Amino acid sequence: MIIPAKNNPVLPLTISVKEIESIVTWFDQHQRSLYILGWSYLGSQLKIEELLYRAILQVYKELPKFKKSTSFELRVLSIFIRICRELSIENSLKASEESVFHALQQLNEQEREVLVLTYIKGISREETAQLLQMSLEQIKELLFSGFQLLRKGLGNGDDYQGCNEYQKLYVNYLERKLERPRKIDFEMHIYHCHNCQDDLASLQETILNFSETIETFSVPADFMENVKERVSQREHLIKQKKKKRKRIGFITGSVFVLFMCTGFFTGIFSSIYYSLTEENQELRIFLQEDLGERLGLEAESNGIKIKIKSVIADEIQTLIFYEIEDTNDNNQYMINIDDGIFIEDEMKIMVANTYPMYIPPDMESDLNKKEKNIYHGKMSLRPVKENKATIQLNIKKVLKLKQNASDSYVNMVPEEGDWKFDIPVTKNPLSSMH
Repeated sequence: MIIPAKNNPVLPLTISVKEIESIVTWFDQHQRSLYILGWSYLGSQLKIEELLYRAILQVYKELPKFKKSTSFELRVLSIFIRICRELSIENSLKASEESVFHALQQLNEQEREVLVLTYIKGISREETAQLLQMSLEQIKELLFSGFQLLRKGLGNGDDYQGCNEYQKLYVNYLERKLERPRKIDFEMHIYHCHNCQDDLASLQETILNFSETIETFSVPADFMENVKERVSQREHLIKQKKKKRKRIGFITGSVFVLFMCTGFFTGIFSSIYYSLTEENQELRIFLQEDLGERLGLEAESNGIKIKIKSVIADEIQTLIFYEIEDTNDNNQYMINIDDGIFIEDEMKIMVANTYPMYIPPDMESDLNKKEKNIYHGKMSLRPVKENKATIQLNIKKVLKLKQNASDSYVNMVPEEGDWKFDIPVTKNPLSSMH
């Protein structure tokens, strides 16, 4: 009976965002299974080196967003397979390549991935289903159809045809995963059905051939060293650039101080400063006109971080510019003033007989298209009564935006949390705002 190879034990490893060497070490420990996995897509050592290099850098980049509920290995494999797919688009194996891998390359993407993850990488069917976002039943069906097509690709599948009802049980039977009543029924049928006997034996031979090819596959000795060298060269270049920037900064420091002092007196500095440091064009104009100031107030709850960037106030409204970051996933959220927000002593500090302006979500702005997990928004509140006030803003709910701009504010999913801010407000003269 053939059982998928067990994966190498994952060594305990604490990975810091600043230590790319730790990520390289993890890839080094798993280089054999990753190399074979890459070979099933690409069939070229140079392309697999490129694959691992890109995967290491992408894991380093996405590491802060990794969820604790998902294993590190599955997150890495998700990134690894994504890059495999990208690189394999332009790739095709030559006829002279190893026949098993050449036949494997001819399978469709789902069948190939299920086979390589369970039989090459050695992860469980449950983990494979989680990684590929499929059901266990789909995984079982793809295993069978994948081996059927692999057998045909090796040139020995057309002469065998078992009973449809029992064919789908072949892989489970060979892996000893059939429950006892089903196993007894299967063996009784096989005993009397010569077509199923021959069909099962042929499939078992294909799986044996596949497993033996994987076991005897050798990874080039210089493979991982080449990848490490590229990562090392990249880190060296980054350090050189940082040193160069520090030297330039030291040389130009005195010039900048002189410019800054002059700018404060001439009014030029704030205009140039905010044009370089503030991405939100609307907020930038307010700041350049000295109608508000940067606040940078932050609060985080359930992995959602809200930052109050600035507040612009006059006799008509109090306009709050905010930024919401999803630190766990690639979602964008907005604040709805009619749902989930509360202002302490609102009627004491704000004008009662006024109505805030409705501001719909802006999914089409370049700023909100830039990063999938950050939304830049604004909300309008009632004007404050006094020239100076502090708004105690309590947010209990944000709304998840849809990626389709046409229905971005229809049936939005609420996300509850607890975000609190004490926002200082200085009211501007009406003439300066309009």
